[in-house]
Amino acid sequence: PHTGLWGKESVLARTAEELAHARRTGTDVACAILRLRNLAKINTEVGYQSGDLVLREVARTLRRNVRASDVLSRSGGDEFFLLLRSCNVDQATGVVKRILRPISESRCFNGQRTLEAELDWAAAARGEDDSEFSAEGLMADARAQLAQGASE
Repeated sequence: PHTGLWGKESVLARTAEELAHARRTGTDVACAILRLRNLAKINTEVGYQSGDLVLREVARTLRRNVRASDVLSRSGGDEFFLLLRSCNVDQATGVVKRILRPISESRCFNGQRTLEAELDWAAAARGEDDSEFSAEGLMADARAQLAQGASE
């Protein structure tokens, strides 16, 4: 569905720009991956239109709760990517925890039942010694953290 967020290719280019800026200036840059863990269940039990409704609500809530300088995208079917300029991984973790509250309080009604978003997440950051770090590497680090259950 149309969420109004950047797509994966656009955000990869923007992330590469931010990493280059961070290398030049010696500043931090972090990212977070947020995955809607119950999207498949919603799609199967209630239908794809309901899943789309939840995706749009999560996207809307994310947009309302990030800084203008942050880069937000939908990076996959059930996945959102957040790039945080001038943040280390601890700060990124704080941002994500702050964002999760309004998402957990958000509800969608599809005409039949109330739907809730359940998210898993992980954060990763470019360190000062990561001169060769890439946009793809940053995303891969966050996904690896997510696979290990970083949000638990």
